[in-house]
Amino acid sequence: MRRWILIILALALAAAGCGQKPDEVVEEGSKTVDSWKKTLEMVCGQWVEYRVPTLYVKQMLKAAEEVLGKKLRDLEKLGRNEEAQRVMRKIHRLRYWIESHQKELGEADAAKRREILNAIPSDAEGP
Repeated sequence: MRRWILIILALALAAAGCGQKPDEVVEEGSKTVDSWKKTLEMVCGQWVEYRVPTLYVKQMLKAAEEVLGKKLRDLEKLGRNEEAQRVMRKIHRLRYWIESHQKELGEADAAKRREILNAIPSDAEGP
């Protein structure tokens, strides 16, 4: 039953996204990348304090990467839209951080954990 609810929800979201205006796509992309950034900051902050396991962090990074990849594809469809390009750069920075740190999570000591957390890109970085 739960599976069917998730399938119906996914289909409804997909159908709702089909007719979106460019500014809606940009706003949704911006909210998504900001939300994932904050989520990863929170999760990694808990991980630094040894409150969540490394496996959980890895799963969150994978989920973020997948969702951000979809948003990136949606934004790419807008072409040279300046606001879309700005959001795409934010997504690229966060995905780069994810890709750069996924493999080193397992052997990270306390200092390395803090370093990984502190390396999460800020909104002010990059063009």
